[in-house]
Amino acid sequence: MKKQIRLCIWIGMMAALGQPVVGLPQSDGDRVLTLQYEALKLDFGFFDHNRLRLLTMLPGDYARTIEPALVEESAGKEVFIHLTGANRNAHHGSKLTGGLAGSRLLFVDKIENPLPTGLQVILVQRDPVRNLRVESFYEFHRASPTIRRYTRVINEGEEAVGIEYVSSAVLHNYSNIMPGSPDENIRIHYAYNSWKQEAQWKTARPSDLGWNDNDAFNLNGIFMSNLGSWSTIQYLPMAMIEHIKAGIT
Repeated sequence: MKKQIRLCIWIGMMAALGQPVVGLPQSDGDRVLTLQYEALKLDFGFFDHNRLRLLTMLPGDYARTIEPALVEESAGKEVFIHLTGANRNAHHGSKLTGGLAGSRLLFVDKIENPLPTGLQVILVQRDPVRNLRVESFYEFHRASPTIRRYTRVINEGEEAVGIEYVSSAVLHNYSNIMPGSPDENIRIHYAYNSWKQEAQWKTARPSDLGWNDNDAFNLNGIFMSNLGSWSTIQYLPMAMIEHIKAGIT
């Protein structure tokens, strides 16, 4: 039995729907994986025997001068996925870290495919318990510093598997590339629509939207969604995250 689920989201240079986390996972020795195309660079490390961790996604010419502290095992995953009936190995709350099978995915392969518009890179991971193949697609575009990022999950086992959530794009360690708290460093720009108020861009600090920095961990997230038959009446499916000190959006 082979079934697949695919989620897709567009992200611009350093514009992704995610929240900054503190610190980098400890890599296994000096083993690293780097994806770089034109003006974008993504750095990955490996934690606990072949478990892939996304470290940073930055402009290719940006020189990060701060080495963040180490973090717990549940942070820094390249993709977040949680299966129906599985228990989370992290604090519960409105966040997507600590899900299973996301915590036990093992890196398998990197596949590169040339595209007429740029380059497609597929990072392949596998859940050895439920026999899931998880493919993370990164499509780089020659004409602009953007990535099309989506996830495909393929059930290679014989039993049905329910999925509660799966991420399409993740951004880690964005605030702490420079000193300061997320409220000092980060501004979130989001598109808001209402009757005769279309295409209104709003700007907020993380704490304005419910994500408060307590120097430990946070059980809340920043979520935007719409209810009803008018899909664009309130929030539009687009946003930007700006690091005001680093000058990156």
